[in-house]
Amino acid sequence: MDSLSKEETRIFICKRSDYYLDMWERYAGTAYFKGWNCSTLLFGVIWVVYRKMYKEAAILFGIQLLAAAIGLMPLLLLLFNTTLQWSVAHLIIIATNVITFGVSVYCGIFGNKLYRDKTERTLKNIQDLHVEGEQQQRQLIERKGGTNDTIVVICIIVTVIALLWSIL
Repeated sequence: MDSLSKEETRIFICKRSDYYLDMWERYAGTAYFKGWNCSTLLFGVIWVVYRKMYKEAAILFGIQLLAAAIGLMPLLLLLFNTTLQWSVAHLIIIATNVITFGVSVYCGIFGNKLYRDKTERTLKNIQDLHVEGEQQQRQLIERKGGTNDTIVVICIIVTVIALLWSIL
């Protein structure tokens, strides 16, 4: 964050900027930055989208979706009375859960690094645009950064619907 001002970074981060600035300064210069983040462990892809890291969220969600699809295959095969044994089905389902949990652990360990990289990359791109006027640059930083509160509400609604559907 050498050429990026703390004020620009603080504007970009918005909520909890002191936490992230402190974390990033503590690990500045380390090749393999890690910093535990409980929010990213608990909320995984939802946290990544909340912090507007859409490309990273698509990749992580794709991994989880693929794992879920693989986990459904043995259940579908057993439903149609194929010769698949329950022990093999259980192993596939366990592997699916391990992959899904692995994505959450990855987010917990590397979430702060992902966010730091995204922040630096976005602020560098904004600097390269040479936006005229401090106010216009500030507005652009605010629009590109911050959080997406709407996604949290959508995810809660989708989760509640999915839970209700699985109960019925």
